[in-house]
Amino acid sequence: MIRFEDVHFQIGDTRILDGVSFEVTPGETLVLLGRSGSGKTTALKMVNAMRAPTAGRVVVDGRASIDWDPVKLRRSIGYVIQDVGLFPHRSVAENVGTVPRLLGWDAGRVRARVDALLEEVSLAPGEYRHRYPESLSGGQRQRVGVARALAAEPRILLFDEPFGALDPITRREMQDLFVALRKKYRVTSLFVTHDVSEALLLGSQIGLLRGGRLQFQGTAEAFAKAEDSEARRFMESLPRIPGGAGGGRPGVEGAN
Repeated sequence: MIRFEDVHFQIGDTRILDGVSFEVTPGETLVLLGRSGSGKTTALKMVNAMRAPTAGRVVVDGRASIDWDPVKLRRSIGYVIQDVGLFPHRSVAENVGTVPRLLGWDAGRVRARVDALLEEVSLAPGEYRHRYPESLSGGQRQRVGVARALAAEPRILLFDEPFGALDPITRREMQDLFVALRKKYRVTSLFVTHDVSEALLLGSQIGLLRGGRLQFQGTAEAFAKAEDSEARRFMESLPRIPGGAGGGRPGVEGAN
């Protein structure tokens, strides 16, 4: 569904991606993990043609990203970002139904899809569909954002550090919601984070970026045991479990 083939991206003399290659198979979640400035968000934006490679190819659903009509490509991909980006002047239902309406769905189909997805993200339609973003908590806005990303039945979802601004309890609730929806819909996902605990919990695969290069790609279990020095630094940053012999590795056991 997503394939990077020796992808480079450069602005002036600044090299942001340097020969990155990976693929995400249907139904898989690849988490791109890395420090700030590692190139992970740039890589994400290449999937929906917000950035074009300086060299190499990004292939999306069998076609090079630069060969897609960018509008059609973006409407076929769900996108969730940290600040959600809801339209403040539109109700929850109008926000969730944005892309289906643009695609020409009839009103009855849009309403049914919106209500079903609000139920999925634990926002009762009767209570929330007519509310506006300013009346929602941060966690509720993120739930609306996830519902909007799923609304047009996309085959690919992109997540750019979507839960980073939430409190720890709400963040874990949203992570659990993501896992549940992933299992139900089997949508191919690319998820960007700098939080190793989140990567271990959510990723069926982890791709580690450092300085624009892909240092590692493999399962959470393989990442936890990787000899790569950057992978080791991330693992050493995990909170220690009191009384544990070697410290805790939250999420490793349940990563898949």
